[in-house]
Amino acid sequence: MTAAGPRVALVGCGILRAEIDALIARNGWIVETRLLGAALHDDPPALARALEAALGGAPRPCVLVGYGACSPGLDALVARRGAIRLAGDNCVAQLLGEGRYHDALADGAYFLLERWARDWPRAMPRTFGPKLSVLREIFHVDRRYLLALETPCSSDFHAAAERAARDADLPLRWARAPLEPLEAALGDALARARATTDLREVAR
Repeated sequence: MTAAGPRVALVGCGILRAEIDALIARNGWIVETRLLGAALHDDPPALARALEAALGGAPRPCVLVGYGACSPGLDALVARRGAIRLAGDNCVAQLLGEGRYHDALADGAYFLLERWARDWPRAMPRTFGPKLSVLREIFHVDRRYLLALETPCSSDFHAAAERAARDADLPLRWARAPLEPLEAALGDALARARATTDLREVAR
């Protein structure tokens, strides 16, 4: 999408801020980004309110939502606002691609992006309480290891990831996450947005 294309807003999760910014720059996409705090995932009602506000104030004719099914009623909100949601269950699925994401999930992975790893000491006690025994019990129900994902935009977060693995009492593995799957998801959504806009223009 070039500067001559329609104005589009991207409302998304700030967990992938660096990656989204890099792809926008690489492709020359003309979009307005409104990326919300990743900590909102810990509070689904607050996430729903923040998305409602962001979508309500975003420019038309079309809005892209860089979220998966992260909170109850999200798809209904997207439809009500006339927005387009990126394909994928969540941000990690959009980053890795559905196949790779579901394979790792079925293998018992708990995904760890850089910001999640760095926020771990604050986020986990708030979500599960201060006792490591409780956190470990929850993680051990169906997770076998932590999978730390390094993208081309990541800095060195090995120490933060290692702390998370110790807290969860799970092995730590590492994997590269190239940007091409997310780039494809964004490109597809932008193409759908432009097609929708063009149809509206023709109908006038």
